[in-house]
Amino acid sequence: MRGIDKAFDGLIRAFSDWLLSMESSTGRLNANPVLSFLLCLFSVSISAFSVKHTQLILSFLLTSILLSSLCGFKDLVRSLWISSLWFLFSMIIMIPRALGSVEAIIGALIVPLRVATSIMVLSFLIRLLGIKRMIAGISKLTGPILGGDLGLAFGIMMIYIGRYLRSLSRLILAKASRIIEGSVYDTLSIAVSELFFRGPNDAFKASLVIEARSLNLGMRNSFRDTLILVAIAFSYLVPV
Repeated sequence: MRGIDKAFDGLIRAFSDWLLSMESSTGRLNANPVLSFLLCLFSVSISAFSVKHTQLILSFLLTSILLSSLCGFKDLVRSLWISSLWFLFSMIIMIPRALGSVEAIIGALIVPLRVATSIMVLSFLIRLLGIKRMIAGISKLTGPILGGDLGLAFGIMMIYIGRYLRSLSRLILAKASRIIEGSVYDTLSIAVSELFFRGPNDAFKASLVIEARSLNLGMRNSFRDTLILVAIAFSYLVPV
């Protein structure tokens, strides 16, 4: 198997493992579901649109400390790994803009820092609150308009994409071992075409999983945990 195939497979596997870990997270805080979703969106948006390098770096460090202390070292390592991959991927994209001067290099660094910090914050908050609480918040917030369909769609997406990428990784390995000559695109196109025909059945299975989980969607809300979440979310607003 060619090195580029292995690298591509490694990226897919890392992203699928991250999604599957997000999907299985049960959470540690019993915060209000609607506020959990809104404050998660608020915190990630701060990092995604920040224009200060120092604020992004400190937000990344703060999230790493909170993730390690509140969720565990294993979750910290997983989140650091996927954030590092996205940081490198964004850096590659930004290389053309970084050529020319020191100011251009510093300016180009803002996008990879935004991406890495946003993913780190998202990982931390989902692990802290649990994906079930997030889906409940989306459903309650959009229920009067969409009847809870957006929460169901989000839950199916989390399950389906993670399993889809894992299946894609296995198919790439299998197809690459059979194809003597051909590019990564050839291997990928063959693998994706097979998954395309499996898609409806896989999506149906994912919907059954979400429906089974929604039967026990009741959850305890703690005012203390909600205040802790508010404090964490607004800590990202501290100017630097």
